[in-house]
Amino acid sequence: KFNKLDLFINSSPEYSIDKVKLFKVLSVMREYSILGTVKKRTIFDFTYRTGYSVPISEITNFVVHKGLRKYLNLP
Repeated sequence: KFNKLDLFINSSPEYSIDKVKLFKVLSVMREYSILGTVKKRTIFDFTYRTGYSVPISEITNFVVHKGLRKYLNLP
């Protein structure tokens, strides 16, 4: 969720970013299908599949594209 991500990033002063910029970064990552949104527990929505990008909000649940997890060193 956006709020958890915001708290995590801003927990370290050297990496802090305001919410507006974070929304912009997440929106771009969403447009390029780096991030998808969770529709249901196991159903994910990526822009390359639907052809359009759904707006994000503070309650949006995100998922990193499976093909990029290893590259980004994520579990």
